[in-house]
Amino acid sequence: MDSPDWLPQELDSDVEWDELEDDAYRIFVNDFIKSTALLFKDKPVKLDYNKDFKQTKKREKSFYHLVKKTEDKRSRRVINDPPRAIKIGWIRPLIENYSCKGVLCWDYWEFGVVRTYIWIVRHSYVIILQEEPSEYVLISGYYVDRDERLCKKFKHRIK
Repeated sequence: MDSPDWLPQELDSDVEWDELEDDAYRIFVNDFIKSTALLFKDKPVKLDYNKDFKQTKKREKSFYHLVKKTEDKRSRRVINDPPRAIKIGWIRPLIENYSCKGVLCWDYWEFGVVRTYIWIVRHSYVIILQEEPSEYVLISGYYVDRDERLCKKFKHRIK
């Protein structure tokens, strides 16, 4: 599958989780903490920088939304998600290239707010941003394993 020039390589998934998480965190720090401000439609993209003390390595809450998932909605059990973690380096370039060929970008009303979806369809990866008055907040980024859910949201987009 051909990738756009701006899309970096995925991380190596054939490593133990702790190594993968550390590699993903290095990218997260480089792309969002040490780098220049990230803009989307002329507004800054912000993260939840609060430390998550429920996690053993006490990293930012936003980071954990990019490498873990809720396994069961009822129990709220959070598990490691390697398909999410290996693509963490795609988030910044995808936000910066949201208008490129092969990328769908739309707004969708859910949970009482407007959320923006940026989906690189051919690579089954989506980023969710939440629009605030003066900024966007990075909510999540994940591998899409069921296209039909996103297709439905795209069909019912608000703009």
